[in-house]
Amino acid sequence: MALSTRLDTVHHIQSVASTTWVIVHNLNTVAPVVDCWVDNGGDQEKIIPVTVAGTDANTCTITFSAARTGEAAVA
Repeated sequence: MALSTRLDTVHHIQSVASTTWVIVHNLNTVAPVVDCWVDNGGDQEKIIPVTVAGTDANTCTITFSAARTGEAAVA
């Protein structure tokens, strides 16, 4: 098994509430690491989305059970 180190991180801000966040990350991987933080009554809360799909090597689609605003870090 080969290991590699990635230093690239893309920060996505979702300012309009949506159940689906489409993020163009340009990291050339269909399996990025995604960390989601959403607005919960003015507080930021880390949550696990329903799905994270590698749409293609440079885009991922995050799906939530309810419309959310917040941020995602994709690496």
